[in-house]
Amino acid sequence: MHLSRHADYALRIMLDLAAKPSSHIGEIARRKATPPAFSAKIVRDLVRAGLVKSIRGRKGGVSIAREPSAITLLQVIEAVDGPLSLALCVHGENSCPLSRSCPARPLFLRLQRIVTQELKAVTLEDLVTMENEGEKGGHAVGGGNQKRSGKRGSQAASFRLASR
Repeated sequence: MHLSRHADYALRIMLDLAAKPSSHIGEIARRKATPPAFSAKIVRDLVRAGLVKSIRGRKGGVSIAREPSAITLLQVIEAVDGPLSLALCVHGENSCPLSRSCPARPLFLRLQRIVTQELKAVTLEDLVTMENEGEKGGHAVGGGNQKRSGKRGSQAASFRLASR
């Protein structure tokens, strides 16, 4: 599985807005090393998904539409890439002519459920907290923050924040 450039930049933009709830697209693009025009396109997708609000006018810009604790990684990724799909066959038996007889389909279905659950379990707030803790000495996603928010702690995948 590969995270698309759209999803990567969308996560960067949303993390920036989670830490600084209102900003201009150009400023976010500079801080998060994303192309400004591409960032503007991604922001439009995030606005359509209800994750970001666009503020018009001379002092306009963008702001996060909900609390960071209410926005999951899955929501951000699907806002720009559409429904998560590890393989064609996960969307029903008719999506692939070999679905009924394919020995790999049960594995793909299980992996789809696991990845979806894990992306639903991590919020922007979790990542901002981990980023702040990372600046103080490092922290992997899936530990204390999962328990704090009542999510599965020990089964959560461990993700390491890449410094941007």
